[in-house]
Amino acid sequence: VTEPLGNETLVFVEFNGTDWVSRMLNPRPLRPGERVAMSLDMSQAHLFATETGKTLRS
Repeated sequence: VTEPLGNETLVFVEFNGTDWVSRMLNPRPLRPGERVAMSLDMSQAHLFATETGKTLRS
């Protein structure tokens, strides 16, 4: 699922049983089921507990 927000698009994915939301800074149309490469910059990551919604701090 994607959510266009103008200069960026939020991409909602499920990976190995975990839900993720990613920000695409150079949006392009994605097709359902399309495979895309993703990377994770931990200095920009915000992680939350599924059960409580509270932020996880490292």
